[in-house]
Amino acid sequence: MSKKLNIINKLFNRYEEDEAGYEKALETKQQKLLLLEADYSEKREMVQMMHKDVIKGLVDDDAYKREKAFVEELGGAIQELKKEMQLIQEYKNADALAVVNELDEARKQYSAEQNAEINKIGLNLMEAKFNYIQSMVQAREDYNKLVSPSRKIDRLMIALGIKKNSYQSDSFEALHQYSVVGAGYEVTTVQINEVDSALRYGKLPHQLNKIVQEAREKGVI
Repeated sequence: MSKKLNIINKLFNRYEEDEAGYEKALETKQQKLLLLEADYSEKREMVQMMHKDVIKGLVDDDAYKREKAFVEELGGAIQELKKEMQLIQEYKNADALAVVNELDEARKQYSAEQNAEINKIGLNLMEAKFNYIQSMVQAREDYNKLVSPSRKIDRLMIALGIKKNSYQSDSFEALHQYSVVGAGYEVTTVQINEVDSALRYGKLPHQLNKIVQEAREKGVI
């Protein structure tokens, strides 16, 4: 791994660690907030009931004031907690923005190296294409060697009047598709939809993969 790419990966790690830390802090605060809000709601309702009883002379005013002050403290604690959560969110956003800015700068530094590697991948595909076409040339030569005796025999038989004519498939007709028992055939040429599926989605043609795997298992190729 290059030094520049290593810097980018470290920045991503830093971002993820920061996010996880802030999210954990916010989650803890949120749980505490829910408990406080539930307690506040319950206590505020109770204080409202006490106020009614004070008016009716059933409850001492000092007791009511003490409970009211406690509820107000709870409300203040809730507001303070919300401010803390807002501050954590601001810190989280600020740190994320800082890392993103560093990532963007690192990307600019890495772009030349990245483009060179992408070009190398393209050249590897060109080499693979060349090797594929070269294998076609070799397949033609192998096929012609295999059918050469039959062609010679046919020519002799025609010369002697034993046969009137003869036909032997040329290499393209014979090899541009492969017969699959019970499944028709598989073309030996690469189709554009197969290239698209491979480059976009990382998928191999199902029937082609099956043919090759079975041939390898049998030791044919």
